[in-house]
Parts: sequence; C-alpha cells; structure tokens
Amino acid sequence: MEYLILESCDAGKNRRRRYAIQISGTGATWSIRTRWGRIGASLKEQTEEVSDEKKLRSRVQSILRKRVRHRYHVCEKSRAFPEVPALGMLAEEKLEVGMQMRLF
Repeated sequence: MEYLILESCDAGKNRRRRYAIQISGTGATWSIRTRWGRIGASLKEQTEEVSDEKKLRSRVQSILRKRVRHRYHVCEKSRAFPEVPALGMLAEEKLEVGMQMRLF
C-alpha cells in the first residue's frame, strides 16, 4: 500500500487542511482512496477503482495538480508512492519533534 499525506495550513486564514491519498491493488485493478478535511475534525472519504497503471498515474497526477493550486505541501509519503511530475511541485516538510501527531 502506498500513501501520501498533504497539508495546507495558513494561520492568518484559519486554514488547517489535510489531504491523504492511499493506493492499493494489483496490476489488474487499482484502488485510490482519498480522505480530506480540516485537521482535527472528521475527514470525508472517497474510493475509486481504475483498471490499469496508466489510468492510475493519470488520476494521481490530476489530484496532485489540484492540491498544488490549493497550496498543499507533502507531510509524509511512503517510499513506494508513484513518482508523478506534479509531486515535484509540492515542497516536502520535515516532521519536527513535538508536532501534533498526524493520524488520518
């Protein structure tokens, strides 16, 4: 299972959002599970199935492009998470000791 956790925080605008993407499956069928919402609140969830890796990468690319426009950054990612061009546009943030536990 691959995953990516994104956050968009702006204290001035009282914005603290999280967006998580989980990918699982085999070469025949892939599942993309997305969860999003305000940090500390219940998250909304959606799962979609795609039939091949090309469609999987295309869908993930589309999701990430939108998150870039909304000023999200990478908080955590699995080593196996697919490399897609839009991922390079997201700045990675190192986790600091004492930060709120990141559960989604």
